[in-house]
Amino acid sequence: MSKKIPVRKSDLARDLGISPMTVFRWTKIGLLVSVQKTIGGYLYDIVENRKRFERIKELKNKGKTLKEIKIVLDKKG
Repeated sequence: MSKKIPVRKSDLARDLGISPMTVFRWTKIGLLVSVQKTIGGYLYDIVENRKRFERIKELKNKGKTLKEIKIVLDKKG
């Protein structure tokens, strides 16, 4: 099971070097693991997202589209 840490979406985005809207979009299309909100409105930052983000960044640097990246990530599980 992945470790979950409560964090604001803006803090997660800052840590990953992307905008909060990108976190939202990438979660919506399935590139990042769906995050749950706490009662206080924080998101649970699943550690797996940070690993996936590094892979997304690597694939984007190779010229892959988000759709192609999703296919690659889905194949790896």
